[in-house]
Amino acid sequence: MLEMGFKILDVILPTFFNRRRLRVRVHRAYFVGSHQKCFVVSLTNRSSTRDLEVTQVWFQGDSQIPVLQRPLPVHLKPDQCWETWVPVAALPQMVLPQALTLAHARLSNGAVVCSKPNTNVPNYGLVLGSNFSR
Repeated sequence: MLEMGFKILDVILPTFFNRRRLRVRVHRAYFVGSHQKCFVVSLTNRSSTRDLEVTQVWFQGDSQIPVLQRPLPVHLKPDQCWETWVPVAALPQMVLPQALTLAHARLSNGAVVCSKPNTNVPNYGLVLGSNFSR
């Protein structure tokens, strides 16, 4: 009986611990030497063993507003981060109060992950996965 329980756990546990997990966070920032305010979208692969491929990033208002500053798709290894941005002026005024929760990222398997506000951001730094400073 105990052996049967271990067999069941061997089948069930990988389903929970080996799934695709992408974290999407958004914060406001300026680029060094620029007065243009942007929304920075940070993607982090939180899967423990799986690589992820992100095929699309957009803000959802009345329509989709694509975030096209950096080429997609992007392949993320476990715990790897990548960032992109969109100027605040590119979004309609009416969505600005909720913009930190309106970013979406689509994985290659079709799953869509919505953003949450990024509240733990340093005052300045590099855009992850690039040579840009913010």
